[in-house]
This record gives sequence, C-alpha cells and structure tokens, in this order.
Amino acid sequence: MSITAEKYAKALFDSARDGNNIEVTQQAFSSLVDGLKKGDIPDIGSFPASFRSFLSVLSSRKGYGHIFEIFEKFSSMCDEESDTVRARIFTSSPLDDKKRSRIEDVLSRKLGVSVALTNAVDPSVIGGAVIRIGDRVLDYSVAAGLDALKKELVR
Repeated sequence: MSITAEKYAKALFDSARDGNNIEVTQQAFSSLVDGLKKGDIPDIGSFPASFRSFLSVLSSRKGYGHIFEIFEKFSSMCDEESDTVRARIFTSSPLDDKKRSRIEDVLSRKLGVSVALTNAVDPSVIGGAVIRIGDRVLDYSVAAGLDALKKELVR
C-alpha cells in the first residue's frame, strides 16, 4: 500500500470520527467504489458533505489513482475501530442472506468479535465451505473431510 493512500485514508477516517459519521462515510465510500468497479459513477451529490469535500481534495491533488487503496485502508481502519473482522466464505453456490447471517453469528460468537462475511462462489468447492479470516483458513469442504477420513483410515 502506498504512503499516499495511507495518508488520505487516515485523514478521511479522522474526519469521519471527529464528525461522528464513520458508518455513513464508509457506506458512501463503499457505494462509490462499487459503482466505479461496475463502470457506473453514483450521484456524488447524495454523499455526506464531508465525504464530498474529501473527494474534492482528492481530485484537486490528482489522487484518484489511489482510490481503491484508500478505500481498502479506510475500511480496515473502520473495522478496527468497531472491532469487526472481515471474512470470506467460499462455497459452490451463492449463500442466501439468512445462511450468511447465521454463519456470521456463529463466527462472531466463536471469535468474540463482530464478523462481516462476504460470500464468493468457487466451483472447486464441491460441497461445504472454506472460510478465510485474515491469514487463517477454516476448511469445512467435503474434500477436506474426505482427506481427513483417508488419513484416519491409513493409520
């Protein structure tokens, strides 16, 4: 991550925290990044004034090239502030919101922190799921279960 992106992220985070609007700023930033990834720029006028000011400064200093890095660092700072851990669950088909929410709840209880879970479809996961939390991988896939069974039978 570039030093420039870290500085912008910290400035935005400090401003959002001082204004007591971290969540609103995070939602606006997420909306912007999602739109940019889809090639669709959302209506910036609907964003909070403080975030629009940030975008104006970023534009005047030609910092838009760092927008995705800034978002990544800003999101990380927000998660840290709220004791939230981001996790990804890889499944063979998409999870519905109810299942995703239940898994989030279980992980939150086990880890003792709030967990924000995103689902990614991976056809190589034939059944079950693989959960990645930072550097940690929890493999509850059918393949992992069969490998464990094979090792047990070979002993």
